[in-house]
Amino acid sequence: MNEIALGNFNIWKKKLQKISRKDLERLLEMKEEDASDSFYKALSFGTGGLRGKMGLGTNRINEYTIYKATRGVGLYLKSKFNKPSVVIGYDSRNHSREYAYLSANVFANLGIKVHIFRELIPTPVVSFAIRYLKASAGIILTASHNPKEYNGYKVYNENANQITLDEANSIIDEINKIDPLNEFLEYTNNINTSLLINEINDDLIDDYIKSTEKTSLLQGFYSKEIKIVYTPLNGAGYKLVPEVLKNRGFKNVLIVDEQKNPDGNFPTCPKPNPELKEAMELGIKLAKSSNSDLLIATDPDCDRCGIGVRHNDDFVLLNGNEVAILMLNYLTEVKRDLVDKEIVRSIVSTSFIDKIAKASNIKVKKVLTGFKFIGEEMNRLERKGKLDDFLFGFEESYGYLTNKEVRDKDAVNAALFIAEMSEYYRHNGHSLIEQLDDVYKKYGYNKTILLTEELDGEKGLKRIEEIVQKFRNMYFNELDELFSEKVSVKEDYLLSKSFSRHASSEILLPKSNVLIFMLEDETRFMIRPSGTEPKIKCYIETNDKDKKECLLKLDKYANLFRKIVNEL
Repeated sequence: MNEIALGNFNIWKKKLQKISRKDLERLLEMKEEDASDSFYKALSFGTGGLRGKMGLGTNRINEYTIYKATRGVGLYLKSKFNKPSVVIGYDSRNHSREYAYLSANVFANLGIKVHIFRELIPTPVVSFAIRYLKASAGIILTASHNPKEYNGYKVYNENANQITLDEANSIIDEINKIDPLNEFLEYTNNINTSLLINEINDDLIDDYIKSTEKTSLLQGFYSKEIKIVYTPLNGAGYKLVPEVLKNRGFKNVLIVDEQKNPDGNFPTCPKPNPELKEAMELGIKLAKSSNSDLLIATDPDCDRCGIGVRHNDDFVLLNGNEVAILMLNYLTEVKRDLVDKEIVRSIVSTSFIDKIAKASNIKVKKVLTGFKFIGEEMNRLERKGKLDDFLFGFEESYGYLTNKEVRDKDAVNAALFIAEMSEYYRHNGHSLIEQLDDVYKKYGYNKTILLTEELDGEKGLKRIEEIVQKFRNMYFNELDELFSEKVSVKEDYLLSKSFSRHASSEILLPKSNVLIFMLEDETRFMIRPSGTEPKIKCYIETNDKDKKECLLKLDKYANLFRKIVNEL
């Protein structure tokens, strides 16, 4: 154990004697390796709030780090608002509910009014509730699609999107003044807090459902005959997704029994992420045996939506970019007056969408990775009285939004949209796979892949930094040799610079540790550290008139990334 970890460990050992004998015993039973990783740093708070493994320690999610974050958020809100109020939600993860009610007591002890959901709820409902209740902020206890060992703490501002960098920095200033073990018992008690803590009634949820149903593009459409399998992956979508589908006329919906009920242990899918095939296996099995047409899966906090589509005798899983391409193409077929409407995508999401948008005179706004930036663009349009211009927002990481009353990715909204889109094409004699192929025949073939390398702990973080810096420091001649292809543009979002071979220009977006390389063979190669997990991410997008060549390029650059990671 290094000096910092040992110092933090000893402080906790001393102070837990007065707070919790049970936690002290757990602390003393920790193995040195676990203690070192649990105490070598403080869990970082950013624009996504907190996320990490659960357990004792400064680098873990526990009631003490949740208390510290909540008190920091509360002090910030009191400095900004005369009478602040907060919405609190939680998902199906272990301890999410107890962390939510602990946070409610911390806020109430600061004199802040709390609106808390009585039961687990999808993340987008918290965003909706902030606007609905005119609250000052919102939090939800969730670790999204991470494994069961994780939990997290996501923070929203009064505009109902995740907090901005400036807001996060102001909260961090308050957090840094707090010792999570000092006054913990005083500020987490529930003796005098009952008058300030209000449970949210079902009227709000009913209005969220209505707002979702208003996004339907098949109003008054014929009876929906498509057969759908849905899995909430033991998460928060288990009630609202089936209810919305049923209300909109989808009568043939089966739910994966083993993944139907909330369960923070995720017993059938250790990584409850609809991006991963292993999480979809039970859904695929049921879809095949029931001769269904479509599989829909939502992650534990129900903000990401993944799908599988029947094709011949098999089920094909579509990635987030492919679904977004289909969604925009569908919008151009069924919605009128699209000229100068706006779609918003993250910089690492497929640029192929731009071709479809251009053909219909739709504007494309590119923002940094993180759905909060899509939410901020919606707020900008709303302030100008042009929110109706917003058509669609998406991220390649399975996040989509068409509901103008929400400011975060919304899998309830996405599930309805995708079900209706699938029924529309089914009714017209096409599967989604066939429809996607028609789009490629019209605009050229496009393939994307996301590669991730998990590098945990202190050593892992250093390796991630080394890999990113290796790319950042390379000159064009070195890049040409590395890629075996000429690089035409290098975009460095941390430096806010776009470099061509003979000039440079400013990137007018907030700083972010993202690198994008544009190659002369129409490939985009993008890398960044994950903001919520100990991973490095590589996004590769290839384009070609020939499908086979498109796939060959994808394999070539994917193998290159793997080689670089292994070498380092």
